[in-house]
Order: sequence, then structure tokens, then C-alpha cells
Amino acid sequence: MGKHDISIPLGTITFIDTASKEELDELSTLVSMAKKRWGKWRVKTLTVGDTVQWSSGRTRGRYANMTMRGNVVKINTTRVKVDTGSGVWNVPGTMLEIV
Repeated sequence: MGKHDISIPLGTITFIDTASKEELDELSTLVSMAKKRWGKWRVKTLTVGDTVQWSSGRTRGRYANMTMRGNVVKINTTRVKVDTGSGVWNVPGTMLEIV
């Protein structure tokens, strides 16, 4: 599968395999909306001072494929400012894990 082992119902896989482009576009929109809701929920569970970590989404450069860790310094609606000691990062809630 992908990065994590998850169990997807067989009916879902069958639907994806037989769906039209329009249906896949609609499904993609629904998944994006669900991720955004989850990210907002994650942000609401954080408080200033919490220690969090996230994996860099970059594939090239200085911070490619790194796991970053730091303390929450400010909480916005969907993003969180995290101080890593070497700088302050503005990270989407969907990428954060509480340590």
C-alpha cells in the first residue's frame, strides 16, 4: 500500500477501480476536505508549549526527508508556529504529531 498499513474496505477499492474521472475528482475533493477538518481538529488539541514533531515534505535541499521537532509558540486556524531552536516553522496541523 503506502506509508502505513491501513485496512480499506473492499467496496471502496472496487469503487475507485471502476469510477469515472468525475467521480474520482469528487472523491478527491471529499478526501481533501476531510484532511482539512482533521488538521483543524489537531490544531485545536494543541496548546502553546506542547512538543510536536513532523516529517519534512521536501524531497531536495537542506531539510529533505528530515523529522523536525520543536515547541508550539503560536496557534492559528489551520497552521501552527513551531520553534525548533534553529528557526520558527509555520506547519500545517495535518503534519503534526504530539510527542
